[in-house]
Amino acid sequence: MSCASCVGKVEKALAGIPGVEQVSVNLATAEARVQGRGHLPALGLLEAVHRIGFEADPLLDDEFLHEPPSAIEDPAALRRDLWLALPLAALLMVLGMFGPMDLRWGLVQGILATVVLAWPGRRFFRRAWQLARHRQSAMETLIALGTGAAWLSSWTSLLLGAQQGGHASHLYFESAGVIIALVLLGRSLEGGARDRAADSLRELARLLPERALRVNDEGGEEEVPTGAVRPGDRLRVQAGSKVPVDGSVILGEGALDESMLTGESRQVRRQIGEAVTAGTLLVDGSFEMRVGAVGEQTVLAGILRLVRDAQASKAPVQRLADRVAGIFVPIVLGLALLTVLLHFAIAPELGAVQILMRGVAVLIIACPCALGLATPTAILVGSGLAARHGILFREAASLERLQAVRILAMDKTGTITRGRPQVARFLPVGTEPREQLLRFVAAAESAVSHPIAQALRDYCRERSEGTAFALAVVSRPGGGLRAEISGKQLVVGAPWFLESEGIDLSESGELLGELEESGLTPVLAALEGRLEAAFGLEDALRPEVPALVAQLKALGIEPLLLSGDRPEAVRRAAAQAGIERFAAGLRPDQKARRLREASPEGIGVAMLGDGVNDAPALAAAEVGIALASGSDLAMASAPVTLVHGHLGRVLDAFRLSARTLRTIRENLFWAFVYNVLAIPLAAFGVLNPMIAAAAMAASSLFVVSNSLRLRAFSFGKGR
Repeated sequence: MSCASCVGKVEKALAGIPGVEQVSVNLATAEARVQGRGHLPALGLLEAVHRIGFEADPLLDDEFLHEPPSAIEDPAALRRDLWLALPLAALLMVLGMFGPMDLRWGLVQGILATVVLAWPGRRFFRRAWQLARHRQSAMETLIALGTGAAWLSSWTSLLLGAQQGGHASHLYFESAGVIIALVLLGRSLEGGARDRAADSLRELARLLPERALRVNDEGGEEEVPTGAVRPGDRLRVQAGSKVPVDGSVILGEGALDESMLTGESRQVRRQIGEAVTAGTLLVDGSFEMRVGAVGEQTVLAGILRLVRDAQASKAPVQRLADRVAGIFVPIVLGLALLTVLLHFAIAPELGAVQILMRGVAVLIIACPCALGLATPTAILVGSGLAARHGILFREAASLERLQAVRILAMDKTGTITRGRPQVARFLPVGTEPREQLLRFVAAAESAVSHPIAQALRDYCRERSEGTAFALAVVSRPGGGLRAEISGKQLVVGAPWFLESEGIDLSESGELLGELEESGLTPVLAALEGRLEAAFGLEDALRPEVPALVAQLKALGIEPLLLSGDRPEAVRRAAAQAGIERFAAGLRPDQKARRLREASPEGIGVAMLGDGVNDAPALAAAEVGIALASGSDLAMASAPVTLVHGHLGRVLDAFRLSARTLRTIRENLFWAFVYNVLAIPLAAFGVLNPMIAAAAMAASSLFVVSNSLRLRAFSFGKGR
């Protein structure tokens, strides 16, 4: 594909296949994403693309694990054509400076121009013919018609001059040759720039080492391809090498550079039992690991998959450009014809050749490429850069919508707090033996991954002996759980949850008041319908939260704290963070309702949460932002995911979103203004075809280069 009009044609062809519901074609990456119901036949999709004159190949399941291909279809062939076209075009320009010339020199010009069009320029004519056979048109159509018209009219003038025995005049062989050379040069520069736009994705793909050291049953080592490693294998990782797959340390320890996941440069020490991630660099130490996930199941593969999906999706701001691009080439063809007809009508004294050259200039100067590249190149750079710093955008629309957010709602536990609550007090109030109750609670909470469940589990295990087995565990996000243990019904959770399970708490007011006065979060445990104990939990605020809140306010974003915790704990956390608006005691569905209530028409609301208990609120927000560890990255469904990151990455996400959208708007403004101004200038003869070709190449290059400026974005500013 060479321009935005190609994108529209491919999308239309794919959308016509039965069962296809959504199609997104990306000019910058030359990829199509097709979604639909039932089984979509790959062969049918490929044939639909082939029928309109384009080539297509299926993307393999693990394609995203490898470096993205070059934006240039055949770099070596393009270089050969360019190096042949440039000197011939330069020679044509020199000969063209002498004005009317002897027929022999005119013949030399004609031969040189013919060589340029027939060899370096053949790609444009061949492609234009393929499209014409399928009743399609694209940028190659404009170039082939423009250069072909200049070449044909020049040969006509040359032959007429030979018949009349005079000098050759009105020759535009140099225009035809120089246009081909300039367009090839522009494509080469543009392709290189588009390749640089994908550098972030390319660097992520390069993180996976090609070889791994596998340890056999006797303790010996063998070097094997990473693709041959299977779950359950033992691998040895030495200082200076990269972890080839996901797994856990079983022997030794080491300091890992995990900046590819988190964007944080500090090293993390991993010991026996702790998880390690593919692509991370072992800076110091050595260890053996047990393989957990390989290939497309690794965390790094998940990151690459998310980034490729985001880059293949379309931002809403691109819709206008797509609509214009769909009819752009036919409009330009009509304008070129209109230019010629009007000049014959109002300025016939210019002569047929001069008038024709003005039509050629209109064909050449029009640039649908700039329209097609304006949005996807910025998304390509922005999303790839974000991924390298621990910010994953699931779709381009999220990258656009985030900049419009004016209210950021935040969960408390695990989001603005450390997410590691601890049991500060235990108050038994029933008749059940203390150790047995603790053993039961530990067994039930082992089935839940929430931070509060982990705190209860750790506390109870440390203070009880033996094990129990929980059956029929039913967890309610944001509330608690019920389970059957040793034939007894256990209910653990927030006071409102126990009441919803039919537990009588009428005599627990003094107990709850005591915990609340201490600033602790109460979690109650009931066995066989009777309240047996209360746990008082505390969770410290993350140290970076007050600065985050202050900087959000400086950006014009109002923070809002929504929590299922009790009012006293939420009020204290809000005061420590500097948040004025907060709501407590909310169930997950109530958080979602509060979000909708907090969003006046036209004001964007984002939700920052842990991605588990906050799923309804994340879905209700205009943009959901989930904090996810590497292990739950694949499960994260929020439009934006912060991987292992400092909360300052929230600010970076907002700033990068605003910067990316500003770049897109600059690109679109340039693309529209360029075409609106350049086409009339060419039509009235202000710009000749050679200048038109240079301007057209520069237009696309400007858009891609402007997108590349995003690579200078500074992360962590203001932390």
